[in-house]
Amino acid sequence: MPLAIKDLRLALAEAERAAVPTPAASLVNDRLVGMATWGWADLDWSALGLLAAVDAGLANRVEAAVARGGFDWKTRFTLFTAFDSALLAVARDRQ
Repeated sequence: MPLAIKDLRLALAEAERAAVPTPAASLVNDRLVGMATWGWADLDWSALGLLAAVDAGLANRVEAAVARGGFDWKTRFTLFTAFDSALLAVARDRQ
């Protein structure tokens, strides 16, 4: 995730220079930084859904699953879908 964070920061800086709003990119950047805070920087993009689960009060279950070595594909899909729904809601609210 460090490269993704770097790339998003570059894109956000360019958008700011051009005075173009990028609410979705800002949100994804915040979530990637949050992943790093939780120590999940080495996980793939589907881990963005982990933060949605943590925000929903499921931190203990998320930490247990990460400690077991991760999630099966169905759980990853569910978590990513939860993140995607949250991202769309925030983007709608920021318009």
